[in-house]
Amino acid sequence: MKKTLQLLVALLVTATMNAQAVGDTFVAGDYEYLITSYDPNPNEVTLIGTTNAALTVLNIPSQALYSGYLPFIVTEIGTNASDKNEGIFKDNTTIETVTLPSTVTKIGHGAFLNCSNLQSINLDDILETGQNSLANCSLLDDIGTPDKLTRLEDYTFNNCVNLTTLEFPDLQHIGVGAIYNSAHSTSKPGGIREFDVPNSVTEIENIFLGGLWDLVQVQVNWDATQLGNLTMGPNNFFRFLDLSNIKLYVPAGTKEDYKAHAMWGLFFNEGVYDNIIEGEMPELLSTKEVALELGFNMYPNPTRDVVVIKNKQLRNAAVTVYDLNGRALLNKTISAAESQINISNLSNGIYLFKVKADNGEFTQRIVKQ
Repeated sequence: MKKTLQLLVALLVTATMNAQAVGDTFVAGDYEYLITSYDPNPNEVTLIGTTNAALTVLNIPSQALYSGYLPFIVTEIGTNASDKNEGIFKDNTTIETVTLPSTVTKIGHGAFLNCSNLQSINLDDILETGQNSLANCSLLDDIGTPDKLTRLEDYTFNNCVNLTTLEFPDLQHIGVGAIYNSAHSTSKPGGIREFDVPNSVTEIENIFLGGLWDLVQVQVNWDATQLGNLTMGPNNFFRFLDLSNIKLYVPAGTKEDYKAHAMWGLFFNEGVYDNIIEGEMPELLSTKEVALELGFNMYPNPTRDVVVIKNKQLRNAAVTVYDLNGRALLNKTISAAESQINISNLSNGIYLFKVKADNGEFTQRIVKQ
């Protein structure tokens, strides 16, 4: 009897295996999968959707079981075979958090495009991002530790205005506008304040640092030989930027090499020679740290209606609230120990509170819910 049962199970598994092929799809739990490899060893799938539209947290499993027992390893979110704007979670307004397993190494084209409430996703084991994969995720402020990322494709983080720093120590390719954070406006802040370009990068496409209005320092690490072999797109490399506001840190003994370079030499062409510094860029204070140093504190964030500004040193300050298109929506002068800015009449979204006092200024992003 036992041998008969074992034989039946073996026949069932064999029949199931023979029925599966690359390109087939199946559902397991809350997710739908596309079979991308069927050897049967290894069996691999790409996650291509969810059957539960109400999920706010996507806990992606490392393994999907076909019919409850045939295992497939989950290696990718979405597929790069589709149009770059047709991602699997495109325009989703429910997802807030995505947790990826170590088996997932790629995110497909447009996978999370326009996910307006996505706040965190761990890219720790991602090697490659698809075009527009996280574009327009305006609340995204936590991407984990993407130490393994080698290819950052076109417009990956376009308009991710809540990101203030990005670190990719093994990066090799930077696609068109991969960290581009601005619309066609000279007043729209771009989120990223600093960027360290590792010397592993060999190719940078157009619009590399374009639109990063908050950018104050850039570290580059190529020696003279590596710099000479660097491939760079010719157009809009520093789009919309005033290079006099940015310090460029270069390796010791390479200042003249960067001066002669077609792109980095633009720092010199605009008469900002002193903004090129040989050495390591310093650690920046966070916006919150700057505010506290100036004697200010702002809360709550997020808020539904009122933002409270504590003014510890009782300094006169001008507060201007902008939308993400750079339009000034309201102005107020404060000097009291505690002031309130009422934004209850504004739509939900991200607003920029620029506080300018006689001892300095800072811009704080506030989320209206």
